[in-house]
This record gives sequence, C-alpha cells and structure tokens, in this order.
Amino acid sequence: MVDMLRLEQLVSDYVECWIPQRQIFSGIFEDNEFGCENLQIIRNGFNLEDFNHDELCQLATLLTRELRGQINWDHKFLWAWCAFLTIHFEKNVSLFSDKDCQSSFKDLVNLVLSARRRFPAGSAYLTYLAQALRFVNDHLLETALNKWQIAGPLTFSVLEGLLRRKNKDYVNKDGLVKRRFGISDPQRGTKDFDPNGHNRWLNRIDESIRCFEELVTIDRGRSCPYLEQMKIEIASLYPSSELDVYDMIDVWRNDLIHGKKYWQNRVPVLINLICLLVIDEIEPTFYDSQIANVKRTVEWTSKMREISGIRSPWDLFPPDI
Repeated sequence: MVDMLRLEQLVSDYVECWIPQRQIFSGIFEDNEFGCENLQIIRNGFNLEDFNHDELCQLATLLTRELRGQINWDHKFLWAWCAFLTIHFEKNVSLFSDKDCQSSFKDLVNLVLSARRRFPAGSAYLTYLAQALRFVNDHLLETALNKWQIAGPLTFSVLEGLLRRKNKDYVNKDGLVKRRFGISDPQRGTKDFDPNGHNRWLNRIDESIRCFEELVTIDRGRSCPYLEQMKIEIASLYPSSELDVYDMIDVWRNDLIHGKKYWQNRVPVLINLICLLVIDEIEPTFYDSQIANVKRTVEWTSKMREISGIRSPWDLFPPDI
C-alpha cells in the first residue's frame, strides 16, 4: 500500500511552496527550480508501479491540484505510465485494442513529453545548436518549444474519442446515438436523446462526460473513482468561472476548435482527466492482481534499454526526461 496521506501532504506542501511565485493558476510553468521541487512525489521515492487502482485514480486528481505549482516530473511520470498501460493491457481491455484511440493517446503523451535537453549558456549554445541540427531540423526544435499550444486540438480529440468509446452502448464513434436515453443538464434539466428523434447526435463533450458518469457507471455497477474530486480540483484552478466544470470544458473545446481562442494551460488539466478515464477503463480487481506482472515488464524493458541503448516505440515508461 502507498502512503497516500504522506503523498497528499507532499502535494499540499508543494502548492504552498509555490504560492509566492504564482498567486493564481495561469499560463504554463514547466520544470522551473524555485526551491520547491524537492517536494515532488517522484523525487520522494514514490514509484507508480506500487500504486493500486484506487491510489492511481486518486493520484490523477492530486496532480491536478499540483498544477497550481507547475508541470513537473510527477505529471510526466503519470502520463507516461497511463500510455504504457494502454499498451501493456491492450489484449485485456477492449478499449485499448482500438489502435486509433491507443495510438492517438500515445502520440499526445509523446508530444507533451518532447523537450530540448538543457543547453549551455552563452556562445557555447551556438555549438550545441549546430550539433543538434545535424540530427533534427529547426522545425522539430520549434515544435517542442510550442508543444502546449500544438497539443490543444489533439487533447480534445483524444478526450472525445475516449468518451465515445467508453459510452459505446449509447453512441457510435461518430457521435450518432444508438438508443434512447436521457442525461441531466444543469441549465435545462433532463435532455433526451433518440436515434429516431430530434437529438440524434451526442456531439458535445459536456454531454459525453455526463453520459458516462450518469449512465455507463450505473450499467456496469462501478463508479469512476475520484471523478467528482477531479471536478473539484479543476474548478479550484478556475474559481472565476460560473460554469459547471463539464460545461466549462465544453466551452474551452468550442473556443479552441472554432479558432476563437488559443491557449496552453488547459492541456495538462485535460490530460490528467484523460488519465483518470484511462485508468478507470481497467477493472480494479484485475489491475491490482496484475501489479507484480506489470513490475516485471517494467524491469525487463529497463534491462533491454540498458543493453541496446535505445528505446522501442512502445517503451514509454519511465519517461525520457
């Protein structure tokens, strides 16, 4: 068992340490050193291989709170771990066998984990850059610098695709509903969907999340652990919004996809939500029964990496940071 009380205290201490540097959550901060990074959970000896299903779900919500500080190793390890899980369990979890969905999530994780190595200051930087450009071009380097804005549309594509696949008994991958059902709407009460009626499409992301939360979890007889807590953590990052969290995410999506507003800071928040939904797709008792096997796989890939000196495309954990 992971000491979650100690872990949560580390997260709280980390956020508290960052307050003088960042009064509110805005913009993108990543891997800066302001004297707080010793409080990261990964740097305090926590290993994701040791987390059971419930602890891993809780971690996704706590690391959303940790974004009040910055994007750090904790987030990157979680994202890489979840991408690794979709590959490791692709024969056991039907959703993970969907190559489009799995590959898109893996591509998203690879994009947000991309980075330049730390480079020397002053004139030595020119030598460093010239050497780097022998192997990659300027466009790739610029892509890494602007990854958070570039990742926005892909993040929503992955989230929407994931939800439609989780809601497979109610909606097709294209958004066309398959059966009659109703979901609650904070503004308008219950909204009814009917494949032969007026509302034949489930195309809004807020409604897709509610379909999963209100119907799918009931059908399967298992809630999504910490989804409500995730909503609280996201709301705390945007306290000025009067919208329900799901409606707020829906507005973000429409503003971005239709070109009204381009942003960066929402991507890590949404990836944490995606991670929670990915972990949720694995049946908890099955996941917990496989922890020892997962550890052996991680150890084996680590040894192969040491022998060959290279990573395979499916070798995502631990992240190369």
